[in-house]
Amino acid sequence: MEDTDFLVIKSVVESGHFDIVFQPVVNIQEGKVIYYEVLSRFDIPGFGTERHINTEKTIQLIESYDLNYCFDFRVLSKALRAVSEIRSSCGVYISIAVNFCARTISDDSFVCELSSLLCQYDIDPDKLVIEITEHAVLSEKLHNTVLPGLVDLGYTVAADDFMSGYSNFSVLSDPNIKIIKIDKSVTVNLDSSEFARKFMRGILFLVESLGKKVVVEGVETSSQYLFLSTIGCQCLQGFYFSRAMDAESIELFIDDFSSRRWPNVFDLSVEEDEIATLLFDS
Repeated sequence: MEDTDFLVIKSVVESGHFDIVFQPVVNIQEGKVIYYEVLSRFDIPGFGTERHINTEKTIQLIESYDLNYCFDFRVLSKALRAVSEIRSSCGVYISIAVNFCARTISDDSFVCELSSLLCQYDIDPDKLVIEITEHAVLSEKLHNTVLPGLVDLGYTVAADDFMSGYSNFSVLSDPNIKIIKIDKSVTVNLDSSEFARKFMRGILFLVESLGKKVVVEGVETSSQYLFLSTIGCQCLQGFYFSRAMDAESIELFIDDFSSRRWPNVFDLSVEEDEIATLLFDS
């Protein structure tokens, strides 16, 4: 059965038979999208008793079968093609973030293949955020050689899912990692936990004091949005702004987003006790 599972996943990865979608990361102070994170979606017939294998399980299988390198570049190729098509069709030149595992980035052929793909689709390096997804300790080679080289070429490097399970604090001390993405497992508790709110204040202060940008993932409610905006967090991502969308929906989203009005603690619609919770923990 395991050999069959491997062949199915390998076929899906190599053939590119999966979809990609885009979820915006927004700067609420400037009222604009700074980039779109590229996410994968699968619909693979399940093994055993499962009807279908969801995306999270599929990614786990890809990692366990050591198919990351091929998969990461299949995603990148699809994403760059979409950026190029969006620019051609409506004149909007969006920036994207693509997830790579540390092993992919550390491969000797990574930079060459990366540059080749961007050249193929005529995409500038400053339009690509490279998100590192692996939670293990990053290698000395990655810190000392690979990441500085990527920054020199014009790419932006981000650490994804920070504070999810084991957190690799070495990313905070690496000057080449410019963006720290706070995992949604922290955000989900902001409405109910005083400790989570204090923690978010502290981690925001720490990361920004190191000269890095913070992106908070998993923002789903107006109260989470209000709290984060009140403590000065500018870059947010989550269902409160938009679910992940296909490439064809991006132009419509941009028009809709620019016309929205976002609440603040001075609005009459925001209850006094909610303001007190946002500003003054007991």
